[in-house]
Amino acid sequence: MAYNLRNRNFLKLLDLTPKEVKFLLDLSADLKKAKYAGTEQQKLK
Repeated sequence: MAYNLRNRNFLKLLDLTPKEVKFLLDLSADLKKAKYAGTEQQKLK
């Protein structure tokens, strides 16, 4: 499930729910794998 995190302030970890934190960690792992595999797509633009 994707979360809409646009226009959200992230000042401390408590600003996000546990599910949102897990989503961000999973997304970062996926982006890192794609970068090293050479299949990176610009998802964050």
